Amino acid sequence: MSKITDIIDFDQNYYEILGISPDDLPTGKDPSSKRLANQVLQQAYHKQLFKYHPDRPDGDAEKCKLVIKAHKILSDPILRNVYENGDEENGSIINKGMNINWDRLGKYRKGSLADMIGSAIFDKILSNIENISVKFQPTDETIHNYHWEFIIDGLPKELVLSIVEDETEVLKLTSGDHNTINNSLPFKIYICLPSIKLVLVREDSEFIETEHGYLDIARGKIQNAQFIDADLLGTTNYENAINFIESGGLKEAIEECINGNIDKFLKHFKQDDNIAINNLIKQQDAYKKDQAQLKELLEKANKINV
Repeated sequence: MSKITDIIDFDQNYYEILGISPDDLPTGKDPSSKRLANQVLQQAYHKQLFKYHPDRPDGDAEKCKLVIKAHKILSDPILRNVYENGDEENGSIINKGMNINWDRLGKYRKGSLADMIGSAIFDKILSNIENISVKFQPTDETIHNYHWEFIIDGLPKELVLSIVEDETEVLKLTSGDHNTINNSLPFKIYICLPSIKLVLVREDSEFIETEHGYLDIARGKIQNAQFIDADLLGTTNYENAINFIESGGLKEAIEECINGNIDKFLKHFKQDDNIAINNLIKQQDAYKKDQAQLKELLEKANKINV
C-alpha cells in the first residue's frame, strides 16, 4: 500500500490553489449540498485553469497541473476527508481498520463525476453504433479504472472508452481561451482502438556475443518498445464527445478502420529524451536488414575459414 503523502501533499493548500476557502463548500450530505459543492469547485477550477493555463501570457504549466489535482482531491469525498483530517488522524483511522488502497487513485468510483460522464457516453455509443456488443464495463469499484470496452464486427481490436485522469493529458487538450476553459472537464475523454501497432527502437552497435550455440542477428539491442493506439477522439468537453457520436463522426471513423484506413488514426511514436533513436523502420524492412547483415557475417566467416 502506498503512503498517503505519495498522493496528497499535506503541505499544499488545495483550497488556496483553487482560490476558495473550506467555508465556501457546503458540508451537508444531501443531494442539493453535493451539487452546490460541485458547482463551487467547478467554477473555481475553470477560473484558476484560465489564469494559469500555459497558453495564457502569464501561464504556468506546473501551477495548472496543481489546479487540476486540487480539484480532483477536493471533489472526491474520500480524498477530501483524508486531506482535511490530516495525515496523523488518517493513520489512526487506518489502524482502526479503514483500509484504503492509495494505489487506486483515479480508479473507478461509482457515482463520481467521471463515472457519470463515462456512463452517459457509454450509453450513447451503444445507441448510435450498429453491430456492437459490450465486452466490459466497470462495476467493481475496488479493481477497475474508468474503462468501457465494445466489440464491433469488422474491427481488428475492441473499441475502448476511457476517462483519463492525468493532469498533463488534460492540458494537452485544453487551450487557454475562455470558451474552452469554461467547458473543460478535469479529465480527458478518450475513444480509441488500443495497441494497434508495436514500435521497437533499436540501437546501432556491434554484434553482441552470445553463449555457444546461439546467434543474435538483431542489428542492436532493443532500446525501447511502445504500443500505439488508434485515436478516434480525445477531448475534455462532454458536448464534443456527444456531438462526435451523434453526428456520425464515431461511426465514420469506425468504418474507415474496418476498411483498412486505420493508419490515419495512429498516434505518433513518443521519443524519450534520454534515448538516442535511429530511423524507425517497418518490421519487414528490419527483417531484411537483419538477414543482410547475417549474410555478410557468414560470408566474412567463410573467407576466414578458407
